[in-house]
Amino acid sequence: MKKTIGFSFLLMVLICSPSCIQERGKSRNEVPDKASPFTAVQWRNDQPEVEFKGDWYSVHTIDTIELERILTFCKNEYSGKWKRRFSEDLVEVFSDMGTPFKAIDVRLKLINENGDTIIDSGKLTKENRAQIKDKGEQKLAEQKKLYVNNQSITKEAAIDDLEVLRATIEKNYSYIDLKGWDYTKYIEELKRKLPEEIGVKDFAIEVQKLLCHFGDGHTRIKGFSKIVSHYTADLNFKWCGSKLVVFGDNDELLNKDYPFLVSINGETVQQLEHKVLPYIADGSPQFIKAGVCRYLSKALDFVLGLTKEQHSVKLVLMNAEGIQKQVALRMNEKKQKDAWTEKLKLLNGEFNPYHYSIEKGNIGLIKIQQMLYGKNIVEETEQMMNALANTSGIIIDVRGNGGGGRVLLKELAKYFIDQDKQPIVIANLAVYRTDDTLSTTKGLLDNRYLYSLNSGKFNQAEVEQIKAFKASFSPQWGTAAKANYSEWHYFVLKSGENSYKQPVVVLCDEFVFSASDIFCAAMKEIDGVTLIGTPTGGGSGRALDYQLPQSGIAYKLSSICSFQVDGTLFDGNGVIPDEIIQPNCLDFLEKRDAIMERALELLHNNQAKI
Repeated sequence: MKKTIGFSFLLMVLICSPSCIQERGKSRNEVPDKASPFTAVQWRNDQPEVEFKGDWYSVHTIDTIELERILTFCKNEYSGKWKRRFSEDLVEVFSDMGTPFKAIDVRLKLINENGDTIIDSGKLTKENRAQIKDKGEQKLAEQKKLYVNNQSITKEAAIDDLEVLRATIEKNYSYIDLKGWDYTKYIEELKRKLPEEIGVKDFAIEVQKLLCHFGDGHTRIKGFSKIVSHYTADLNFKWCGSKLVVFGDNDELLNKDYPFLVSINGETVQQLEHKVLPYIADGSPQFIKAGVCRYLSKALDFVLGLTKEQHSVKLVLMNAEGIQKQVALRMNEKKQKDAWTEKLKLLNGEFNPYHYSIEKGNIGLIKIQQMLYGKNIVEETEQMMNALANTSGIIIDVRGNGGGGRVLLKELAKYFIDQDKQPIVIANLAVYRTDDTLSTTKGLLDNRYLYSLNSGKFNQAEVEQIKAFKASFSPQWGTAAKANYSEWHYFVLKSGENSYKQPVVVLCDEFVFSASDIFCAAMKEIDGVTLIGTPTGGGSGRALDYQLPQSGIAYKLSSICSFQVDGTLFDGNGVIPDEIIQPNCLDFLEKRDAIMERALELLHNNQAKI
């Protein structure tokens, strides 16, 4: 009996001890790492709608933080994944903002469908967040099923989507009048032509064609080639004048004795090009040429109109003498690569973004295949430039680089800018397309290193230099002066402590796009740097994600108008090299590289002068 009483007393002491009470209180209020007060999140025109206690609401504030502030932070901090981070990682978002949740009970200010404001308390739970993730994955799976099965939607649903698309374009799209194209007339005509029912895949094709008329390479259906194409012949293509050179997926010539394409399944190069053009943005001539190569590589079955039962294609190839040879290739089901996982590896620093070496003649060679970056980019750049410090010149090869982020340019340019000659280098100017949901654009372009004069990012001397530049700046396109656009934002590069004094040559081609366009344009403005090769593709739009409500089709629209320092837009123009060099067809036969050889010649000639 005594033992029982003693045990009960001890148990009571343990339960009631202050430390135990404190721990129990902590477990009640401790915020889980992955939690949400909502059970589902959906997006309409870039604004979230949340499910709370079984009903749907718009958001005014979460834990007294206004929605606009939260979304602006997400866009700047998480770039293309900002919607997903808001939906699934709200706890981490608030922590990164410097306003972490202090308890699992969160004060919410929501707006119902009648416009009434509701103030309530929600709980941050793992179960809620799991529901959001499950519903999101289920929605993606359903959307993929719609595409794969080409499931139908009604004409009325498609018309509703077109009206949503029109409204979003008019409210949010920066390049709405890039070409002066009458999109309203096109949409009305498309609505009249719609059948009583249309497959989601077929509707996506029509929307892609619509968006391509604007001429902006970033504006498009998301993952279009994956939607329309399911098989691959593992081929790549490059232009040599009017000829297409055929490569295997290992970047080696498909047939070294017969490198040029005559036809595929009886369709000539010109016929294939004509079939692809409606799905490529009406941008610069070189962007369109590069787009033809991409489609023939990534969506050949779609271009040829093959069915799932057709698993082979016949290519007619030609040698330099005009002799032809037929080759049959099997089409294989595509293995979808997890591009985001690969990108995360780069962001986490598992791969160095640079491939560099020292070539004959003491010439440094830097190859940048993507404008991605690791967490140790500053250290990696310093290590590389220390290794190349005593070279007689450097070649930076960005050919084939489709873009990414700007941090590589920001860090690498520090070594090439001479503070005494160029206190600053203006790399890019841009304006942001505003709408009535934005009270300010301050901070929206920080992840592009684009800042307004009143941002506090420039000292007084830099402000004066920018003002002097802006006084003579004449933009190609006057939209920037309209009321629906922000003030000017500037991407400014500055020198570092150690500068490289020898000449630098940058190699570019028509496959250079987006952040790589910015890289080439910026490097061209730095004293001692020469840009050679073919004009770049031309594109800089800071595209945002949207989704059509009826079909579920995801698409992208650019949000900025982006200019080179000479006033020309990137889109529709590209960057023109200091010296244009077209690849020689003999290069592919003899495994030479005329553009690289010219770069070496320039640097060796400079050595001779010294």
